[in-house]
Amino acid sequence: FKGNKVKKIKKRAFKNCPKLTTVVLPDSVTEIQQDAFKGDKKLGKVTINGANIKKIKKGAFSGIKKNAKFIIKAPNKR
Repeated sequence: FKGNKVKKIKKRAFKNCPKLTTVVLPDSVTEIQQDAFKGDKKLGKVTINGANIKKIKKGAFSGIKKNAKFIIKAPNKR
């Protein structure tokens, strides 16, 4: 997604992608829709850049790798 102004990860957009292991979402993403990454059994690391996520719908990450690591990088506000 790097360099693009992606706002939403659509419903079932990356469902059952057997080779997907890592996802890095840009700060432009505000919503991850239902079942977006469902069944991605090798997905073990999700990095969300920014604090603009407003909604993560039900089942967005169901069926991913057990003990997957989620990292949320929010900018410091002073």
